[in-house]
Amino acid sequence: MPSALQPTRTDRDTRGQTMIGAMLWVLCLEYFLVQAIAVAESSGYSMARHEISYLGLAGCGSFVRAADGAALDICSPGHALFNGGIVLLGALMAGGAILTRAAWPASHAARSGLALLCAGAVGASMVGLWPVDTNPMLHGIGAVLALGIGNVGMGLLGYSVSGSQRWIGGIGLAAGIVSTAAFILYLAHVDFGLGAGTMERVAGYPKTLWLALAGAALLAAALRQRRAGA
Repeated sequence: MPSALQPTRTDRDTRGQTMIGAMLWVLCLEYFLVQAIAVAESSGYSMARHEISYLGLAGCGSFVRAADGAALDICSPGHALFNGGIVLLGALMAGGAILTRAAWPASHAARSGLALLCAGAVGASMVGLWPVDTNPMLHGIGAVLALGIGNVGMGLLGYSVSGSQRWIGGIGLAAGIVSTAAFILYLAHVDFGLGAGTMERVAGYPKTLWLALAGAALLAAALRQRRAGA
């Protein structure tokens, strides 16, 4: 992982919190589990055509989509689990960013990336706390933070280690660029015929996957150091 993870006194003192933070990022994968459960329990929902947030609709019945005024008959009995999973995702993202900060380079890109990831984490929790059919304004602000600001943070964090850790850094940088571009296209209602749900997932999934990947890499590096007695 980053060159900051070397057998120094500082790393011996912070390795424990880095390992905890790394595990928190790996646990971000819970988001896909709760989403799969919500999709399986829903009715009238299409992963390709409908936004992820519709799995968190608090009420069943006709929901009017703000983008085009279309009335959608979607019911998600698993909305409480889904919204709780998003709130948890935000907590895991932020906790991992805070606890692993010593493992990343002492650079402006890394510090900015971690800060923006924390902002994105707050946004993710906002999305779960305020479903789109209960408070669309706060929900929308949370979505912009999570899928816009957070994606930029991922790209910056990947860039910060792209020289020393090319695979994890390169993936993070590329994922940040692709997911940010996808979010901009999603906001512009451009989906190339793939559906709004598909475009939003292209904007949202890479960050969660990359955080789990980076967490696994950090955890493996810390375990190697501990076995080596560093």
